[in-house]
Amino acid sequence: PASKVPQTVISNGYAIPLFSTPDEQLRHALGWFPDLHEKRAALEVVIDAFPDARTIHAEARLDLAYLALGRDYRYATPAQCQTAIGKYKKILSEFSDLPAICAEANWYIGWILADLLDEPGKAVKYFQTVVETYPDTTLQLKSAVPWVSLVLPQVEKRPQAVYERPRYYWSSIALLGLVRTSERQDDKWSAFEKLYTDHRSSQATGYAIRELLSGSASLRRKTAAYAEQHLKAKMFSGPMAKEIHALLQNGDPLEPRSHNRLDPGAE
Repeated sequence: PASKVPQTVISNGYAIPLFSTPDEQLRHALGWFPDLHEKRAALEVVIDAFPDARTIHAEARLDLAYLALGRDYRYATPAQCQTAIGKYKKILSEFSDLPAICAEANWYIGWILADLLDEPGKAVKYFQTVVETYPDTTLQLKSAVPWVSLVLPQVEKRPQAVYERPRYYWSSIALLGLVRTSERQDDKWSAFEKLYTDHRSSQATGYAIRELLSGSASLRRKTAAYAEQHLKAKMFSGPMAKEIHALLQNGDPLEPRSHNRLDPGAE
């Protein structure tokens, strides 16, 4: 029999394979493309070919917004950042009834403001919106994103009697964002207490503990007991546990950690 030749559609000069379902079309668009213009064209096909698949449409729009930052977000210009923020805000307006979409859009606006534009004060309200309005909204990372992936636990290398897919919450990394970006120490501590109460086993909590141990002397003293309890319960990853132990053993005041752009290769 003749081999099947996938149907294609031309979008902005690129031949994009056309799939039978919106999920398949989005999965293709979320893959890696050497040419960002081709990836953008693939995402636009998702929107054009399946206009009635509203949630899929919104997810494609989220990725189009992220593409506004360029190939490497660390080198995004202020103009690119503002373009991306504008796209996320438009998504919030058009898809206000979709919690998962709005939680992600709010978080990314906060992240861009805090880490790329160095305006943490403006970021706070977007992180707070995620915490207050979408506390139970889970996230699923379908493609490469910035440092969000760093606070998600790795797959445990041990047999499990029953496999249960772990749940990750936008509110946990939003609370971590508040710990990192809040200017007042009371606000940092309030965000940490809620994070510890609601998401104690989350890797985001571990990163928040490290952040506070590297902050002011007063926050370090208040955080030490939580860090020791986490160490005793073996709730840190191996490398993180070593770093936390070293921070606790260091009796000298530590310099606050920078709130500038994060190194995506950092632990």
